[in-house]
Amino acid sequence: MKVVQNRPTYPTALFTLIICAMIGPAALTMEDPATNPDALATDTITETGMDPPVNFTGHWVLNTRESDDFAEIMDEAMSAGQAGRGGGMGRGNGGGGGKGGGSPSGDEERQVRAQQKLARIQVEYSRLDIFHDGIELNVTNGLDISRLLFTDGRQMNIWTQQGEASATATWQGRTLIVSWKTSQDTLSRIRHYTLAEGGQQLILTENRRLPGQDKTVNIKMVFDLEK
Repeated sequence: MKVVQNRPTYPTALFTLIICAMIGPAALTMEDPATNPDALATDTITETGMDPPVNFTGHWVLNTRESDDFAEIMDEAMSAGQAGRGGGMGRGNGGGGGKGGGSPSGDEERQVRAQQKLARIQVEYSRLDIFHDGIELNVTNGLDISRLLFTDGRQMNIWTQQGEASATATWQGRTLIVSWKTSQDTLSRIRHYTLAEGGQQLILTENRRLPGQDKTVNIKMVFDLEK
């Protein structure tokens, strides 16, 4: 009868150790996407892809204590416009004096228009209802005017009080920048949307060109997320 003896296993183990030493440990481990972004390059989502850096969806209510005073800004802008035409607001004796002072009735008319514009702005920015899904952004203001934009930078036609305008929305890091241009291709408004830490406040800063003027004003608005 032929007897088969068990062979020792240490040569196989030694061979395995030699192979491991030759190829190194890196070949036996999986790459960590956190340390090597290319490890899952096919799953990387860009800022203009389907998932935005932040999501602005929610019902936002203006925090008047932390926002700029619309009345103060509008008054300064109107005063600057009147001073540019010469004669100021018509205060004091003679309604501003000089050639460009204007009549009291003209000043009163401008005051009425300014008050109407201020009231409109206060309602417009009293709240923002935002639906944000992927690259789709739909913003409805306090006047119940909705504007649909896409955050991939495509140009959209929107309605404004001054008529039709074109608008684009693009990401800059975690800030969304919305730019408006009038039919004369003049940049009339730039908005920056940013979520505060914790996601409970939306910070909207706007640089807008005043109608009939080359001057622009900056307005900061802070909105609280309504729960």
